[in-house]
Amino acid sequence: MAIATGGLVFGEEGLALNVEDVQAQDLGKVGEVIVTKDEATLLKGKGHKAQIENCIQEIAEQLEITTSEYEKEKLNEQLAKLSDGVAVLKVGRTSDVEVNEKDRVTDALNATTAAVEEGIVLVGGCALLRCIPTMDALTPANEDQKIGIEIIKRTLKIPAMTIAKNAVAPPVQPKRRALRRSTILYCCPRLRGLLPAIPSAELARHRGTAQQGTLLRKQIQGRGQIHSLVGNRC
Repeated sequence: MAIATGGLVFGEEGLALNVEDVQAQDLGKVGEVIVTKDEATLLKGKGHKAQIENCIQEIAEQLEITTSEYEKEKLNEQLAKLSDGVAVLKVGRTSDVEVNEKDRVTDALNATTAAVEEGIVLVGGCALLRCIPTMDALTPANEDQKIGIEIIKRTLKIPAMTIAKNAVAPPVQPKRRALRRSTILYCCPRLRGLLPAIPSAELARHRGTAQQGTLLRKQIQGRGQIHSLVGNRC
């Protein structure tokens, strides 16, 4: 807060400034303050640009060396406040039914945060299909690992194959096209060559469709842990 507003830290956390020694010029400045019964939001801080950039650099360096997820989360919050500013979303309507839909905003924010952290991947099973060459490059140390790799490779094909079957498309096509094409149009089961009757507007609607990489990674890890548990109990 001190860096963002151009103020000095005083009190117990201050380095050399006691509370009784604080002067008006030691306080920071902001362009706007929003105060509610629960919190206060400071906007348009008047901090020195050079100090802010130095602080951003220090936080970035700490992010590279820390291994704690809690510390990473807090450091990312500080980084966002210093580098990108603060966005205030005012969401509400007149009826209770519409007000309950505010959760969609939270979902959207969480989805955006996840996308920023680990990027986005193509949907329709395309991202999973593109993992298969990496699996092919692995060298198993024993027969059990070899079997495990083959099981994972077969599993990675299932989403795209299932979607293709539901779209009445030949099940061998999605993998070959997904590995060749870089657009979701050709990773989607509604492929131009397989279903020419689909209107162009429908095809355009699926172009560029993506999901958060974090979501896909956690889904795969979760299923792996479940299968591992089942395997241990058998």
